[in-house]
Amino acid sequence: MLGWAIIGLGGAGTGHARRLADIPELRLVGGYDPQPAARAAFERTFGLPAADDLDALLARGDIAGVTVATSSGQHAEVALAAIAAGKHVLVEKPLGMTATEVATVLTAAQAAGVVAVPFHNRRFDPDFAVVHDCLASGRLGRLRRIHSYVGGPSPNEGWRAVRAQAGGRLYDWGPHLLDQVLSLAGTLPGTVWGVTHVLPERGDADEYFRADLRFADGLDVTVEMSGFSYLRPQRWEILGDLGTLQVTGNLHGEFRLTVGVGAGEPEILDTSAAAENARRGDGGVLIYQQLAARLERGEPLTVTCMDAWRVAAVMDAIRASDQAGAAIALELSSGTA
Repeated sequence: MLGWAIIGLGGAGTGHARRLADIPELRLVGGYDPQPAARAAFERTFGLPAADDLDALLARGDIAGVTVATSSGQHAEVALAAIAAGKHVLVEKPLGMTATEVATVLTAAQAAGVVAVPFHNRRFDPDFAVVHDCLASGRLGRLRRIHSYVGGPSPNEGWRAVRAQAGGRLYDWGPHLLDQVLSLAGTLPGTVWGVTHVLPERGDADEYFRADLRFADGLDVTVEMSGFSYLRPQRWEILGDLGTLQVTGNLHGEFRLTVGVGAGEPEILDTSAAAENARRGDGGVLIYQQLAARLERGEPLTVTCMDAWRVAAVMDAIRASDQAGAAIALELSSGTA
């Protein structure tokens, strides 16, 4: 059993601490947060010490690895400090604010001989799982068009509403949604067009982003996330040359998969996040299970730091396109590609 600690004891960090209870190979032994209230809440809830000194936590010999659950802009910096101390790291998304930051973390982990894993838990989301299963069957034929859209009326809150603290929808939801579509495409796009919208009354961080991705094989992908959608959007629409797939409903509740192939009657699957998780497992727990298997037996990971690098490269291009008001040709010259 390996000792594990949580760095950043807010809502995300508390969620990670609870997931570790389901991982017998990893034992939660402590945490760190600069805020006294967060430390006190962690100690009350889990009965474990919460340090106010990060270096002291990383110096503990009984800690083999850490989960980095700080605010987004600190992820790479904290991960690098942990790696320098010889710790394995699981890093909340985004792993880094740029592709360069992600590459730096990946290179450092390889040099130190430790495992680094991005927490892209929505690769295992129930709606994405049923979409993936359908596409894997080949029933839709060659994919031509993918539209992924998540939206609701809730504003960014706390640091997520502050651009200087790496807030906004792109850095919050972008890693998840881009990771999903890039895993379906199997490669990086050649060009990226990005758009963001800020609602000044809510803060200076983006409340909406859209990315239009064009791939060398002609695949056309749009990814959208809105914090001011007052009607629920269709979650997925995927067009192949033989059929069409749509997902409607609540990705956290009940949803419907509709598949139409040729001129036949559409097939409908009504299911729910709870039902799919019961059958497949919770995505956050699955990542920890894979991490434990990697550390103990060298087993492969579904989501890797290279996936995080690809996501970050596209996010860099989205930002650059939004600022330029033009499509960006994605540069693929990085040594990590």
